[in-house]
Amino acid sequence: MIYSYDSITPYQVLQRDLDKSTVFVRLEGHNLRKLDIGGPHYYFDNQRAKPFYVGDTWVMAGGDNMEGLGDMFDTFTFKTLKEPHWLRHLSIRLKSSLPNFQ
Repeated sequence: MIYSYDSITPYQVLQRDLDKSTVFVRLEGHNLRKLDIGGPHYYFDNQRAKPFYVGDTWVMAGGDNMEGLGDMFDTFTFKTLKEPHWLRHLSIRLKSSLPNFQ
């Protein structure tokens, strides 16, 4: 794929062709530049630089408070576990410094 440098936004991920591991970036008045997967890549033009990446976009979300289904049922037999993990049913007493709040 060939991208125009002027159309690239900072931190953009440039998608490559399925069968390729590179993209080309064209900057007016300069040679076509071949860039490999990865980054960040910087293409300088009159002291301007925009970091951008080449490759596939992977979105990962969650946190250390997220669990898989392994605590809910046996992943091999798909039978429900008799005793779920104790943290799943942890109760915390509500306390407040506000008057008349229950």
